[in-house]
Amino acid sequence: MRSLLAMSLLLLACGVEEFGRSEPLVPTEDPTFARCLERCGGCCDSNGQCLGGNSPQACGRSGAFCAVCATGFECSGSGSCREPVGPSEPAAPPSAGEVTFRWRFSDQACAVVRDVTRVTVDIPGLSLPNGGIYPCSTGAADGITLPAVQPDLYRYTMRGLTSDGRLLYERTGSLWVNGPTLERVDLSPVLGATGRALLSLRMPTSSSSSLSCQGAGIATLSIQLPGRTIDTRCDAAMTGLSLGALPAGRQSLIVTGLSETGFALARAQVSLSVLAGAETFTEASLAWLVGGVSLRWSLLNQGLAQTCLQAGVRDVYVNFRDSTEAFLYPGPGVAVPCEPLSVVFPTLPSGTLTAFAQAVGGSGALYRSAGVPITVRAGVFPTATSPSTLLPMSF
Repeated sequence: MRSLLAMSLLLLACGVEEFGRSEPLVPTEDPTFARCLERCGGCCDSNGQCLGGNSPQACGRSGAFCAVCATGFECSGSGSCREPVGPSEPAAPPSAGEVTFRWRFSDQACAVVRDVTRVTVDIPGLSLPNGGIYPCSTGAADGITLPAVQPDLYRYTMRGLTSDGRLLYERTGSLWVNGPTLERVDLSPVLGATGRALLSLRMPTSSSSSLSCQGAGIATLSIQLPGRTIDTRCDAAMTGLSLGALPAGRQSLIVTGLSETGFALARAQVSLSVLAGAETFTEASLAWLVGGVSLRWSLLNQGLAQTCLQAGVRDVYVNFRDSTEAFLYPGPGVAVPCEPLSVVFPTLPSGTLTAFAQAVGGSGALYRSAGVPITVRAGVFPTATSPSTLLPMSF
């Protein structure tokens, strides 16, 4: 009865500290729990394990591990009690051993993250060769082995650097050395780390076949990147165009194919994941922004049909109004020969447009059509023999 009272007082003084709360433990008749109370100095949880494991408050001894305060008990790697080796057999003392670090960068090897040429290792309390500076890879492994490290709790900081000393990756951590120890470390990119990107473009298709830059009528490319724009000749991106340094992480860019006059013909929205210290290759296909339309017209003078010659009309002016009420061409529009009474506009913005036609006759008579709605389908390019839309012009 007296021993049970003493045990209760010890539990109330020690308590359980877990996830920021403290509560006293209730004694139990479980023999395993009772043994842990005895071996761990009274600081046990409800499962009979040493309280705190490898926390600084383990068993009330700051910085101590379960192995230090649990007389007669062994500890797992996390610091929790295992089955006792026997009430009269003390646990084996901690021993020195070699420590092997194996590192990766965003779960990638040095061979992938080629800009990382060296890794610095800082472990307070240990003097490391060459000031703790190592090549990223020795060829056999990405990492190092430190011989005969004394048993203790160590904190470490690792950094992945470029050849010119720019910091790309970093990771801090801790490990408990008790015999041979393997520590796998995955370093994370630091804020502002960059990688490189290589872009290869495919031209839009026509009749299910890919086109060249010239065949698509695309002369230049405008590539919108985070914070900057690259303008380049179209053929430069066919075999791979370097986009330079980009912030690490998910990035979006817009590629627009332009005609010689700067008219947007095709576009691609590209999403790519940039890996810090590595070159990312991505492909994209341009999609048409434009299509074509075939138009024809007629001339009516007070309801009577006329030929271009009879009306004295040499040129017909054609214009298009978009959904914003803006006309595509300045003034009356684009002049096209009146004969042969039809024309194909090959590169109009896709969507619904309103077409207009007008002409001036030999006597100064103004022939004009009403607006005629037309639909331009992206990637559809009619020919002179394709069905056409009629624009009747009347005087």
